[in-house]
Amino acid sequence: MPEVHGLTEFRGGPALRLGFIPGEAGDLEDADAHTLGRQVAAVHEQAQVHHFGDVTGRVRWPLAEFYPRALETVQAVAPRFRFLDWAAQAAGVARLFQAAPAPTVAVPMLLDWHGSQFVWRGGQPYALVDVEASVLAPPELDLCLWEVLLLPAQAQVFRTGYSEIRPFPDLVPHRAACRTLLLTLEVDGAPPLAEWLARPASFDPPSQRTCHV
Repeated sequence: MPEVHGLTEFRGGPALRLGFIPGEAGDLEDADAHTLGRQVAAVHEQAQVHHFGDVTGRVRWPLAEFYPRALETVQAVAPRFRFLDWAAQAAGVARLFQAAPAPTVAVPMLLDWHGSQFVWRGGQPYALVDVEASVLAPPELDLCLWEVLLLPAQAQVFRTGYSEIRPFPDLVPHRAACRTLLLTLEVDGAPPLAEWLARPASFDPPSQRTCHV
């Protein structure tokens, strides 16, 4: 992370003044997935809270409300922007969220992970410099996002690195609801819901992988 030098005004509002970090651009497909997994796990391990909301803590809700509120977001956004024939899918989507267990912890995460949010050096992420879309949310949501962003070949390497720092959560009961929320937020394009849910469960051990439609 860059050094913080205080506040300044930018486009009519307050903004942080940050130190400049020289480097290059890069793509997550080229990242060392083992190191990335360890780094994500370190954040999850060191910054746990028992509410979700914005990272300042000014807006927070109990974790028991995470999936009910996430469903409200999907119900508000999806009929206007995303899912075709929403009326035919609304009941099934609601069941996905109702079936998900309440999370037990929240951690800092980005809702728009991308290679461009890092300064790269030597072909690898060096410093995270774009944290505008930071939230406090369950680690299962963060990992479900990483699962669709990483190449399948990277996923198990990422999981190995993550598991060296902390136990890897069971994503199975959370995956369908988390993926539906992520699709609504358009984190990686806007494919049809069934296609999105059917993406490989690349973080699961090979013996446990199933289709999550």
